[in-house]
Order: sequence, then C-alpha cells, then structure tokens
Amino acid sequence: MGYAIAVAAASWWVARGLRGPEDFLMGRQGLGVAHGIGLFGGIFLAATAVGIVGQGYRRGLAGAALDVALGVGFAALGLTLLDRMRASHHASLAALLRAHYGPVPGAIGTVLIAGAWLIMLSGFVAAAGVALGQLTGWAQGPCIAVTTVILLLYSMPGGMRAVTATNFAHLAALAVLIAALWVLAAGHATSGAAAPHDSFSWGYVIGLLLVSAPTTVVAPDVMMGMSALRTRRTARRTLALVVLLLACGGVVLALLGLRADRLVSSASTDNVLPDLVDLLLPNGLAEVGLLAVFGAALTGAVAEVLVCTFILNEEITSLRAARGVPPFGLVGIRLQMLGVAALAGAVALADSNVVGLVVTAFRVFVPGVVPQAVLALIGRPVRPNAVAASMVAGPVVCLALASAWPGLRDTAADPVLWGTLVAAAVLAVGLMPRGDVRLHEP
Repeated sequence: MGYAIAVAAASWWVARGLRGPEDFLMGRQGLGVAHGIGLFGGIFLAATAVGIVGQGYRRGLAGAALDVALGVGFAALGLTLLDRMRASHHASLAALLRAHYGPVPGAIGTVLIAGAWLIMLSGFVAAAGVALGQLTGWAQGPCIAVTTVILLLYSMPGGMRAVTATNFAHLAALAVLIAALWVLAAGHATSGAAAPHDSFSWGYVIGLLLVSAPTTVVAPDVMMGMSALRTRRTARRTLALVVLLLACGGVVLALLGLRADRLVSSASTDNVLPDLVDLLLPNGLAEVGLLAVFGAALTGAVAEVLVCTFILNEEITSLRAARGVPPFGLVGIRLQMLGVAALAGAVALADSNVVGLVVTAFRVFVPGVVPQAVLALIGRPVRPNAVAASMVAGPVVCLALASAWPGLRDTAADPVLWGTLVAAAVLAVGLMPRGDVRLHEP
C-alpha cells in the first residue's frame, strides 16, 4: 500500500505542470538522457529482469540473449536510421507507414503494432504479478488485478515525464538489489547438485537475435521515445548508455540465474529471481527486495501502457478529425489508458509466461512491420498493394510455422526468419523506380 501511495504521489506531483495531451504523452519532446535511460532501460532491462534470470537458470549464459539482442538492435539504430527517424517528424510508427504507403497499409500496421505491443504490455504485467505473488503469497488473479491498479496509479496522473523519472529510480534500485544478490550468492553454501538446465545453444542465441534485434530498430516505443528526447546529441548519448546497460545487464542477470541452479529449485523459471531474494536476504530485507523486483517489472508495463495509449489515441483522433470533431483532452486520454491497462491485465491472466509473451509479440511485429518501416525511413518507394500484402503474408507465415513446427522456435531457423523473407520478397516485387516517388504526405 505504501509503495502504491508513493508512486501515485510522485506521478501527481509531476502532473501539476502538465500542459495538455502532447505533454502527457510525449513530455513536450524535451526529455533528457536520464529520462531516456528510464524509458528504454526500464522497458528492456528492468522489465525483463525476471525473465532473464529465469532463462539464465535454464540455459546458462545463453539466457542473456534477449537483452543482448535488444542491445544489438539499439546499436544498429544508432549506426543507421537514428537521424532519419528523428528527421521524419513522425513520433508514431503507424503514422509513418500511413504517410508513405497510404491508408490501407497504415490501417494494417496499426492493427499489427497495437496487437504486438498489447501482448508485450501483458508480458510485463505478468512479470510484475509474479513478483507481487512472491511478496504477498496471493494467487495469480489478485496479483494481476493489483498490478494493473498500481500501473494506472503510476502512469495516469503524470504521463511520460512521471513514468520516465520514476523508472530511472526503479532501475537504480534494481541495480543495487542485483549487486547485493551477487555478493550474497557468491558466499552462500550450495544446496547440492545443480538443477538441470539446457547447454549453451548458439541456435537459441541466433534465433533471439533474429527475433529481437530488428524489433528494436523501429519499435513504436523506440520511435516515440527518440522523438521525445530533446536533441540529436541527447538521443545518441542515450542510445550508447542503453546499449551498454542491456549488454552488461543481460549477462549479469543470466549469470545470476546460472548461479541460482545450485541455490534454489524453482518450478517455474519466472520464479527464480523472487526465490533468490527470499533465500539470500533476511526477512525484512527480502520484502524490500521483492518490492524492488516488483517495481522493476512494473517499469516496462508503465512505459508500454503509454505507447499503447498513444497508438489508440492517434487512431481515435484521426477518426474524430475526419468528422470535424476535436481531439480528446487529458480526461479522454486517461480513460483510454484505463481501457488499455484492463485489456492487458486480462491477457496476462490468460498467459503469464513473460518471455513467451514478449517473443510472440516480436514474431508478429518483425515480419509485419520492420522491413516496411525501414524502407519508409530510407525513402524507398513501394507500391501500397505490395506493402499491404507483405504485412499480412509475413506474420501469417511466421505464426503458421511456429505452430506447425514448434521445434524451430528460438533457433537459427526461427519462423520469424522465414516470415520476414516472405515479406521482403513481396516488397521486392512491389518496388518502384526511385524517380517514381509518390508519398502520401499531405
């Protein structure tokens, strides 16, 4: 209860200076490096901590692959498309697709992006629910419900600035907790034989690299966040620090999970980090540690609920504008956020596998949006019908292969590779000569 009051108070404090919907969702496009680290570090490091420690417990060092792959994606963005992304003047990935390819690809892109990121949000809600369950002993349902309520208390009052600032504090608390666990784990007596876990698999590492790295380059939260940062220099500094955090943080978390195989026996990989906290910290401090895990897991959810609300509000605003109706104010946007959070909580109840939910979102997003968005950013003209066909064919092939041959998942032959190749082939058929550029910009 005290934690919920504290984060709500912090968010309301920031909300005093809000100047409207743009400020709520984008922070007046004046965010600094600390806010950027809070946003991206919170989404991709703190929010995956539960899953990465669990994967380290199961797979050893290869368990770091998800965070390392995300870091590779951020590095690729900084080396290739960052300046084009900021120069495009689109904070929304769906708006970028609509502007370059027309209304039909824009509408398909909106459905794919919103669906994938709702699943992503659900994964982070599930991760926070796992930590809360360990802290309270409650069943999954009440934990997801309480998590969703705290998520709204965290994000609804203050929006982007409140979320990024509070995320930064949670990230620092997580770093202190992980360092303490490492020191205590190194000196703790082992419980006997190591728990069985998979051997290091390059196929798994390559598979997650194929799934995750392309996502990061043009993800909607990345595009939105990069547009909200103050200057190009701020964006580049933020990217460099986030790459370092992801690469080092992912390895540290996975190695902690590997050490845990001689300390705890967990029925679920998502319980490994909470179980370590319970084992290694004294009772009073264990509760504080579990609260830090809960807060860290929540950082990804609060950032992603902003992104999903931004996508939803953009579509509603477009429909209202077509009828001559003005856009929603802060109250309307907050009500949209309430609906998004409730839906994400329902999905998390249906499937609480954290890493599984995140990777499923990527499998839809990569073949359905990434090659199309990259071509839009570099200004390569493609016929709208071909773009629309590729956005449907890629995810369908990927999900069909993942269902028919589950053994391909998380390997070098991951279905996302074949779905993306199909999408790229359809796009290649629809390429237009460079001189025949007919963008749909107004």
